[in-house]
Amino acid sequence: MHKAAPTEPRYLTEKSLKFSIRDGLFWSIMAGFGDSYLPAFAVFLNATTQQMGMLTALPQFMAALIQLFSVRVSHLFKSSKRAVLISVFLQASMWLVITVITYLTRNVWILIFLVMLYQSFGALPGPIWFAWMGNLVPEEKRGRYFGKRNRISGFFSFLSVIIAGIILDHLSKTHPLSAFGTIFIIAFASRMISLYYLFRQHEPPAPRTQENNLRLIDFIRNIRRSNFGLFTLFLSLVNFTVFIASPLMSLYWLRYLHFTYLQYMAVVSSASIASFVTMTFWGRHSDHYGNKTIMEVAGYLIAMLPLFWFLIRFIPAFLIFPLSVFVQILAGFAWAGFNLSSSNFIYDTIPSQKRIQMYSYFNFLKGIAVFIGGTLGGYLASFESASATVSPFNPNGIMLVLLVSAVSRLIIMILFLPKILEVRDTIPPRPHFLYFVTVMPFKGLVYELVTGVNRTLVRRNRKSVS
Repeated sequence: MHKAAPTEPRYLTEKSLKFSIRDGLFWSIMAGFGDSYLPAFAVFLNATTQQMGMLTALPQFMAALIQLFSVRVSHLFKSSKRAVLISVFLQASMWLVITVITYLTRNVWILIFLVMLYQSFGALPGPIWFAWMGNLVPEEKRGRYFGKRNRISGFFSFLSVIIAGIILDHLSKTHPLSAFGTIFIIAFASRMISLYYLFRQHEPPAPRTQENNLRLIDFIRNIRRSNFGLFTLFLSLVNFTVFIASPLMSLYWLRYLHFTYLQYMAVVSSASIASFVTMTFWGRHSDHYGNKTIMEVAGYLIAMLPLFWFLIRFIPAFLIFPLSVFVQILAGFAWAGFNLSSSNFIYDTIPSQKRIQMYSYFNFLKGIAVFIGGTLGGYLASFESASATVSPFNPNGIMLVLLVSAVSRLIIMILFLPKILEVRDTIPPRPHFLYFVTVMPFKGLVYELVTGVNRTLVRRNRKSVS
């Protein structure tokens, strides 16, 4: 059998896909130590509900704007790889800036501004990296490959959130600012290791990018006339409804449900563990039944999540934490399927030569929706009654935000999902909805446990033979 030489395209692609998994691994460590605890840091700095909304909304708005320049940046550097590497280095460096400047000022608005820069440097290469990976991953393996990549990233994100939570809980009792500084420096180091693996990835020759064939204004005018345009509108509105409540969840857990940092860690990490346990199985189902099927199933589950959080506040105190962990497990399961299927749907829908431009338009509109949603959520949450009595029949403040988010999510799912068309031609009939929400998660868990044991036995046999 012919073995590929180190310079052959197939060999370079296989090595690059392995390096990309390691890049995702260390990116997830950065996110676990850094991004996951930025809201908690803002709460520590006594951020208001409006500031908590702005902490997500303004950085997302800037990230959306800057992605419109992704095509020009890729042409400026004449290499997708070079553009990504420079942007990632700047993003990693922002963790040091956030640590030092916020330590000196202890100002929430300065933190928001620095996070805006951090998100912008991370978002700028997004469409470029998306196109780069689209040229590396074979179409018939996208679901399984990105499922595997996301599963590994999810596992290390889970571990990172746990370790960061333990560090934070231990150090915050005496030196809270130093505690946050420690986990943010670890986030910086992790992103730098991620940068190293990005540097080692191969950049295959890419189709010539069609830069000026469709202006943003024309794309928006005709957004409902194409499948991808309708999908973009759908995802933008989903993000609008999600981010009405999402930026306030850390505040809700820490200030209203009175979680400790360890409980906060457990709630955040439970979503990650559910995500990586079921990600590979989502990928297999996405390849088999199509991406739209997975989007539908996961989308309706996502619509129910804010309602669960609304109800949790009215149950006996001893049940609040365990049920919160259960809801987060359900959230991790649902978001794993939704994010994987929606990303793969874009690859299926956009021709390779248009990916940078069209993905930048997609992210721009999604980012604007996130900005509006986060702003609206912070505004609604500010109208909170001074009464100490909390009633499910007279919701206000953050409780009203949760209800508005749940209802609006459900409306968007009902209105748009039937109109979006599956791109792939050969899709078998799908199982009943209940299969995906009952049988599939447990099959995924069993699959991971069995294959994990098998991999361990194989490795031991190899070692004993050698």
